Parts: sequence; C-alpha cells; structure tokens
Amino acid sequence: MLKNDSIRTATAKPLKNISFDAGVTYEYSETIDSLFSETEATNTNINGSYDYSLIIKGNGAGGGVVLKAKIESISSNSKDNNNEKGVTTGYVLKDDDVLDAFSVDIAIDSTYKTPIFKVVAGQSSCPWEPGTAKREGVLLTSVDGPVRTDVPANEPAVYRFLLGNISATNESRSYAFKAGPKSNPDGAKISCNGAPMNQIQWYTIPWGTTIPVTVTVERGPVEYSYDSLAIELYSACEEQRENEIGGLPDSTVNIYSAVYVSAFFIRPCSEVVINEPEQNFVMFPDPLTAGPDVIKKVVVSGYNTDPKFKSMSLQYRRSNGDGTWISFPDLWEKYNPKWEGRAGIVGPYDTLSHRNYDFFDWNTLGFDDGDYEIRAVTNCSGDASDKPGYSDIIKGRIDRSPPALLGVPQPSDGVYHVGDEISFTFNQNINCQKFMQSLILGSTLIDVATDSVIGITRSCVDNKIVLTPDFENSEFENKILRAELHNIEDMVGNINMYEQWEFYVDRNELAWLTDSISLTKYDDETKTITTKIQNRGGYPVGYTIQSVPSWIHVHPNTGTLTPNEIDEIVFTMGDLAALGNYTDSIILHTETGLNPFFMGGDEVLNLSAHVICRPPSWVVSPENFNNAEFNFSMNMIVRLNIEGTLSLDVNDLVGAYVDGQLRGVARVEFKQGLGYMVFLTVYSNNVVGETVDFQIWDASECELYANILESFPFNDNQIIGTLGSPQVLHTSGDILRKIYLHPGWNWISMNLNLSDSLINPALSSLSSPNNGSTIKTQGSFSQYTTSINQWVGNLLDISPLKMYQFIGSNDDSLSVTGTQLAANTSIPISSGWNWIGYLPNVKLPVGVALASLSPTNGDIIKSQLEFAVYDATHGWVGSLNFMKSPNGYLLKSTNTDTLWYPNINNFTNGDNAASRTLQNVDDKSRTDVDLIPETVSSDINWDVDPTKYEYNMNAIIVVAKDQVPNVLKEGDEVGVFVNNEVRGSSKAMYIPTLQSYMIFLTAYSNKEDEIMHFRFYHKEEDKVYDVKEQTPFKINSIWGLVDNPEILHISTIVSTGDPEVSDSKLSVNPNPFANSTNINFIADKNETLHITIRDIYGNVAEILTPQVRSGLNVIEWRPLSSVSSGVYMISLKASDQTYVKKVIYID
Repeated sequence: MLKNDSIRTATAKPLKNISFDAGVTYEYSETIDSLFSETEATNTNINGSYDYSLIIKGNGAGGGVVLKAKIESISSNSKDNNNEKGVTTGYVLKDDDVLDAFSVDIAIDSTYKTPIFKVVAGQSSCPWEPGTAKREGVLLTSVDGPVRTDVPANEPAVYRFLLGNISATNESRSYAFKAGPKSNPDGAKISCNGAPMNQIQWYTIPWGTTIPVTVTVERGPVEYSYDSLAIELYSACEEQRENEIGGLPDSTVNIYSAVYVSAFFIRPCSEVVINEPEQNFVMFPDPLTAGPDVIKKVVVSGYNTDPKFKSMSLQYRRSNGDGTWISFPDLWEKYNPKWEGRAGIVGPYDTLSHRNYDFFDWNTLGFDDGDYEIRAVTNCSGDASDKPGYSDIIKGRIDRSPPALLGVPQPSDGVYHVGDEISFTFNQNINCQKFMQSLILGSTLIDVATDSVIGITRSCVDNKIVLTPDFENSEFENKILRAELHNIEDMVGNINMYEQWEFYVDRNELAWLTDSISLTKYDDETKTITTKIQNRGGYPVGYTIQSVPSWIHVHPNTGTLTPNEIDEIVFTMGDLAALGNYTDSIILHTETGLNPFFMGGDEVLNLSAHVICRPPSWVVSPENFNNAEFNFSMNMIVRLNIEGTLSLDVNDLVGAYVDGQLRGVARVEFKQGLGYMVFLTVYSNNVVGETVDFQIWDASECELYANILESFPFNDNQIIGTLGSPQVLHTSGDILRKIYLHPGWNWISMNLNLSDSLINPALSSLSSPNNGSTIKTQGSFSQYTTSINQWVGNLLDISPLKMYQFIGSNDDSLSVTGTQLAANTSIPISSGWNWIGYLPNVKLPVGVALASLSPTNGDIIKSQLEFAVYDATHGWVGSLNFMKSPNGYLLKSTNTDTLWYPNINNFTNGDNAASRTLQNVDDKSRTDVDLIPETVSSDINWDVDPTKYEYNMNAIIVVAKDQVPNVLKEGDEVGVFVNNEVRGSSKAMYIPTLQSYMIFLTAYSNKEDEIMHFRFYHKEEDKVYDVKEQTPFKINSIWGLVDNPEILHISTIVSTGDPEVSDSKLSVNPNPFANSTNINFIADKNETLHITIRDIYGNVAEILTPQVRSGLNVIEWRPLSSVSSGVYMISLKASDQTYVKKVIYID
C-alpha cells in the first residue's frame, strides 16, 4: 500500500503551483466526485472533517507549511448498481520565518482524491527544508593545525581559527561558537579570545567573509594530555531542533562545522602549588606590624620526592615588563633532600621540608610599586631535565605609596568663585568608607585669619573628596580659607598623613573691576578719579558703599545693578585734606536680602591718596625759565642740607638767582652708588662778574628757604663740586613767604619771626604803595607818604602775634623773610576784642586751633569773610570752619586768657592727622579774600566785595514763614542790603549738633548805624522774598546767638527767579507792549548778560544771553509764539548784580 502511495505521488500530475514567502497565508478548498459499479446494492452515508498539521517533506506536505483539510464522502444505491462519491478538501499554506520562501506544485491523489504537495524550489532556515536553499552555512577552518605537543604545563596551547559564513542565499548570519563538553571529560580550560568557551559565544559573520579567533587550551586540575577536544561552529536553531527530535546536529552538512584539537602538556618530574599569597595579593605597609613590610612569605606545596626532582626555585617578574623571570633575591632555591645528585652539591644549600610544604621569603626591598607575578619552578635532572614543573602564576601588586594628590586641589587658581568646588583628587582610589566615618578628624575647613573651624558637608567617590561649606557666603567673602585632610587611606591601607589647600573666597555677585585705586593731588585742589563695579550674577543686585573715609566723597553710594551691568563710581577728594599719605579701604556691600540665591558679601577696595604741596611757580611752571635767553653757563654738583639734614627727597628743588632773577633750577636725583644729589646748570649773559644766590624748596615741609648760606661768583664753564665730593648748600633757617594784597582792605598776619621787623624794612617789598596806604592793628597804625617814601605813624614794627588791616589802591604783594616761630609761642588774650595773628604753618579747624582757650557762651572768632560763635553745648559754630595763614582774625573773649596754637608735630599721625592741612606756598600767600573766586559757590545770588569796607558785623539768623519757625533748607540764602546795595550774603548751613539749618551772615560797612534790610531767596520755590526786620550796622557786633538766633519773617515776593538788587540801570519800553519791547541796560564793562523772563507763577518763558559793551545797551525782546499775554518779570543778571523789571505783554 505504501509502495502504491509513493507511485501515485511520483506519477501525479501537478494541477497548479503556489509560491509564497514568510508572512503570506494561502487558503484553498476543492470537491472531487467519482462514479464506479458495485456488485452489492448498499446505501451508505459518511461525513468526516479532519485537520492535518503536516510538514512538507520530499514530494509531500512538510515543515514550515501548515495544511488543514476537510473531507466529505457520500454514496447511494441506484437501480443500475452504480456508486457515486464526493470528496471536499481544504488546506492552508504559510511560513513565519522572515525571508523563507517556497514554490509548491499541487496534484491530486488518483485513488483518494486528496492533494499532493511537491516543493519545487525555495530558501529556508531554522529549520532547513529539503529541496530549498540553505540560508545558513558555516565553515570552521584551522589556520595552524589542531595538535599541540610538549606544551609547558603552566602555559596554554594556542590555536587560530577562521569562522566562515557560506550562506547559499548570501546573507549575514549569527552563529554559535563553543567547545563541545562531551569531548572534554578531564576539564581542560578552553577559551576563545580570553573568554571561557563553556558558554556559547555569538558571532555575526557577513556572507563570504571570515572572522579570525584565537582559542587557548590550558590544563585541567589533573591530566596533562587532552585528545580530540571539539571546537564547534554551528546554527543554534538547527542544533535545538535536532536535539528535540533526537537527531544528530553534526549530520547536517554546512549547518554544523567542527575541528577537533589535541593538546599534550609536559608532565614535570614534580608538580608544585603556591598556597600563599593568593591571587591578586597586595603588599603594603601594615600599620599593625613593625618594620618596613618588605618581606612577603611564599608558601609552596604539592611537590614530591622523586629522585629526578632536583630543586625548587621561586621567580618574579613585572606584569608590564619584558616578560623575563627573575629569581627571588637572597634565598631563592631549595633542594629535594632525596634528589639523586645531592651528594655532588658543593657549598651550603637549603633543602625542602619533608612535610610536603615549605616557605620562601620574597624580599622586595627597593622594588617599585606596581603589578608583579610570581611562580614556583621544579627543576629536574637526568631524562627529565628538560621537563621543569611550574606552579600557576600568582598575580599581585606592591603598593607601598600613600595616595598622592593628582595635580593641585580645587579651586586650582586659588580663588573660590561661584560654581567652583573645594576638592582633592588623588592618584588612586581611597577608602571612602573609612574617610566618611572619620567625621571631623578626616577633614576640616578653617578660616585662616581666626583659625576657627567652618562647618562642611563631605563627599567621597573613588579617588576624589569634595568639601562643601555650610556657611553663609557673606560671612567669609574676601577671606582666606584652608581646607585640610588628615590620614587619608588608599584601598590597601597606605596613609597620606596631611594635605592642605588655601584659597581666597570670591563668590559675591558684585565686584570692583580693580583691586585698588590711588590719586595724587595738590593740597589746594579738588581731584576726582573713577572706578567701576560689575554685577557678575544672573539677578539684579542692590548695593551700598560703606566704610567711606571722611577725606573722600563717593557717588553714587547706593544703587542696583542688572545682570552683567557695569556702573562707574566717582571718588572726589577735596581741598581740605592735609598733606601726607592716606590709605584706607572702602566696602562694596551686596544687599542679599532681596534674593535667597545671592551669595553676597563685602568687596574691599584699597584706596590710597598722596596729597602734596604745590611748589613755587618756578617749579610748577618751568617754562617761565627759558635758558635760550642766555649765552653762558656753569655747572654745579650739589647736595642740599635742609636745616641740618641732607635731602633724600626727589621732590626737593634748588633755584639759582642773580639779583632776584631765576637763572637755573634742578631737582634732587638718586644715583646708584652715589646717593642723592642735584645737577644744576646756572645761566648768564656775562662771562664773569655776577653773584649767584640760591633758594631751596623743601617739598615735604612745603617751605621755601631763602638766604642760603652759600653763594658763588659766576664763571662761564666752571664746574663746582664733583661726584665724589659734591658742594653742599645749607639753609640758613630763613623762610620766604609772599602775601598777595588786593585794592581795598585786607586782613593779614605774618607767622614768621621777621628778619627785620621794623615797619619800613618789613614792608619794603611792596612794589607800589600809594600815598595814603594804611596799615593798622589794635591801638596803632601807620600811613605811607610818597613825599619821603616811608611809613609814618605809631605802628613801628610788625609782630607775628597780631592781625593787621591793610588798605591800598593797587594789587600788590608783600614778601617777608624770617624764621619759624617756636612751637610754644603764645598770644595773650584780653577781655574783649583781640587782633590776633595765625601762627601755625598748617590749616586747622577752629576748634583745634583755639583748643587752648577757655571760651564762654558768645565768644566770637571772625575773619574778613566768616565767623564762628562759641556755644558751651555745641562748641564753635558758624561759617568759619578753618583758620589758616596769612589771614588775621578778630577774637572776642569774655575772659582774659592765653592762646597757644597746637604743635603741628602732634598732627602727623593718628586721628589728629585729618585735622591738619599743611598749606602750600601759594596758599600761604593768599588771604580768604584772595580765594573768594575759588571758595564762593558760583550759585551765590548776592556777591559783595569785602575789600571795599573797613568794618564788619555778624548775624546768626533763621527764617520763618507762616507758622513754621524755621523754613531754611539746603540752597536757601539771605542777603543784607543798605539802600539796595549788597553788603553781605550767606547760604543756609546745616548744623548737625542742632539738627537745623542756620544762616551765619557777615555784613560790611565803613561806618556805624547804616540801616540794613534783608531779602530771602527760597531755593525750592526759586523766589525772592522781602523781610520785615531791619537793623543798624554796629562794628564787630553780633546779631543773634546760636541758641537764640534772630528770626526773619517773610513779607512779600520781590521777584521770582534771580534775586533783585537794584533796577537803576535797567528800564523797559514800551511797557505794556504788543509785539516787542526794548530792554535798556547800562553795563559797567563788556560782558555776557543772563536775562530770564518768567510769568507770575515763576515759570520760565524765555532766556536771553546777549553780549553787551560798557555803556548803554538796547536788547530787543520779541516774545515767542508760545508766550501768551500776561504779566512777566524780566530778571537781568550782570557780573555781580541782578536787576528786575515787571512788564505787561498784550498779544
């Protein structure tokens, strides 16, 4: 029957062909009828449904194709005895392996009428279908042969293979590669590329290529010979299928490929095992043992006592070295006590223990740290001499070096910025667990300045330690901190005893863009320098500038900077600072309360200033001396001896004079190896015949010395002094000072012991005293007469203790020569008014200058311009703040007293330094009146020339308005007038001790009892008010007291804008006017007028600035189109006066 089936299958003719690939399902059903005769009449009905899951195989249904069939059979008995049957068959063809494909012919069984399936072509894998192309194909090739002999017992046998892919469909495929376990019963250690092959290794091999691999075979625990070890490359899927159906995978051609390797190791005369140390040992200094820990004990065992076994030796090598094995130092070989050649050993030797284990000491003294390998070798004799035994190689490490820093700690630049970390990185991993358990003993953060410990949070990972401060940044900004680590261990126990790192904290968002600023200025000038600050953060930051010293002014001192904004800070040093060097620090403070993320802190800016004295004009303006005007010259090498001390100041100078004319000037220089000296060239237009005198400028004391002891005749081309022996010029103690005098009255004093104090010699330097020029002091005076060109009167000599009032008609100057006054010079003070001179060489605050007095309430000190009144509670209060030469003063004292000015040597250091201001030569020559253009603000509304008046009086005033008893504020001003002529003015001054503004006014007159009235300029309203009160002028009187000032009450508005003085020179016509009007003004000189036109509300309508000439000027005013009809005030300001007129404009 089976034979008939095969015949029918082979002879069946295909009815159709179906081709499909993976993922495609083919379903079909068919009914076939048959008719034949029966000898029996029967009636039969059969119904059946059958599902087949068949594997297409050979010429039938087979693997990967699912066939489902349903068959129905019907038979009946007819009258002519014929039978009729019908068979219906359904089937499904499909495959789920991607890229599998089949072409199947379908025929009908001639007997059973069922489908017959024949695979014609295709490709398949997992599993492979016969009749199709093999998608998988492997080929394992041995490169250097499969057999290894005489392999050293402790070394591997090495084989090289090529893994090939011979897929019939040219596909890249993944294959399994491993050692067959059944062929390795003795446990050889088989590896591929270093990985054990007891597990599958997967290789994806592109078609038509090979992958080279290296297979090693090492001895197992017992055997030395290993034959036919299977190395297999195969399809894992096919192997699994064969195992499941009980087949043999190696029977499938091209899907399984194996090479059988053999390894035969040398069997030594004796085996040996190293028991200690174990693999991956570490040698390090053990803190629990004494000594250097350089000896490593090696324990060996497993050797025998075969007579052929000669000795055992121990060897080592560096793991990363050249591979050469080196015998242990010292004791490295021990002999077998039963070796057959023992009797022939010469000399002392050691033998192995009979206990089958022994010890060797490995002395590592001098060995570098690193990875090492050791082994034991059994040496044999006789036929086995070439078959030594080897132990397994034991790998380990010598690590005796403690962990060392890798580079420098962080912050590496020594500055701890935002985003930086405080960390230490070592050259090896450290024992983080032990470090984290050490608490404060392992790490600390210290404020270097105070040596106090700062809280930290620590972390440790591998070879890095990070310290995170717990402080508020503002507390430690701009400080130096020190991070310390103690007893840091590596993973084997080596200890680094101590590491430290100091750094500067700079995490503030705000910063100065420079570390320091400095300025150099003359003491009589105001100088400004600038620097910048920046917000380096990402948020707006508020700031204030703090700790500003009194001698500098800072603007702005508060503000807010947006991210990355840079702002300029202005530093101004005024003219009240004393000579000398100033150093201080200013703080830029971050207002951190505005944002919780601010680091904050204080940024310090170092500030220094050098205040120097302004030299005489021939130093400041050397261009005034032109040597090209002279034909001849001589040279001098000199040293300056100033009052017994050789000059070491490169700012000191010497000037050469002939008959008062400057003939040469030079500065002190420093020459290496020679010292300080001056190289002076003196010029002349005569070869001989002139005498050269000298003046010396002492820069440190700001003094000009005259009458130098030495003088020399001029000789062309002569050289006086040598480098080795310079000519020394000595000061005589005589100081030269000049006092500038203005036309009119001048209040002066002379703080020198004059060389000749008689009045005519003392005043002989005046260039043009006019007839009637007068100089007077308390109780005496003299007048100059041109008839005899002398001063005549009862004032016979000039004393430094007195103040003098001088009147002349011309600009002039008085040069005086004398010596310094003794520090203990005193001035007797009588009850009442005293005309006193000012003796110190420095400018001093009033309270400091008069500190030796015992004043009472109401005592007065006054200069030609200012005054101060003594109050027991508040001290000296008023407009006079400083006293200085060459001013003279009037002092009114209630009591008899004695005035000792302070010793200026007590004002060179400490808190008193700010109280003294050493005056420069020019300043010492100028009275307060001469300094008016510099000291009086340009916004003074009413100016007065005090030199026109012989006398003055003073007033202490406040201004009341409505119900407010004192309305004075910054910028307010009171002027005093006699018949509309200005006789004095003063601005409001804030008195901190009284917390109030007051007016300290000096009024001038040439006679008593002139009636004075007042006007008040309200700065905020920009208006001038008349005042109800008036008072007569009384010489040297004071109107009002500090504690009880006179109150001026506002009456009516005089004008808006510029205060009016007089309108006698100003007229306007026509008035009222329609289109234009003429402003008529009689000017005293050629100048620029400032005309302000305001409406009745004080609003500025127009400003005119015409140029006028001396005499009558007519200025046309044609109102702008924006000016509407109304009443307007025309305020005209000339050089020293303001005039006001009211006009009416009719549009």
